[in-house]
Amino acid sequence: MKKTLFLLLLSGCSLKAFCQSSVSIDETKTTTSGADDTLRKSNKIFSAIQDLPAFPGGREGYKDYIKKNLTWPADALNKEGIVILNFIVEKDGVLNDIKVTRSLSPSQDAEAIRIIKASPKWTPARIHKIPVRVMFQIPVPYKKNL
Repeated sequence: MKKTLFLLLLSGCSLKAFCQSSVSIDETKTTTSGADDTLRKSNKIFSAIQDLPAFPGGREGYKDYIKKNLTWPADALNKEGIVILNFIVEKDGVLNDIKVTRSLSPSQDAEAIRIIKASPKWTPARIHKIPVRVMFQIPVPYKKNL
């Protein structure tokens, strides 16, 4: 039951892209090399993206990574719940500006940030097959029986 609840929660609120500022791109037109160069040189955080960023191995890879790497802080051994993190996935797949948007406890929040910082490079978001920066939100579940 808890595993099913976790999977529903993970699919419902994870892997959701957000934007701090956006750039409008008309997706009905084909790109030109000038537009491609503009995307490559842009440092803006996009919201109108074609391909979401992804953890290596997708959702299952993320779930396995959490199971293997999440440690429970000593002061929160019996506290279950979810920490929600926002961060920027850069063009090269590196994660930056990691922030807690839903807290569980200070020690669990710090551990959630630690494992996301330590995660392997992600596959970046793309527009017209060009990597772009994007704001992303993901849950870090503290569940005894994942």
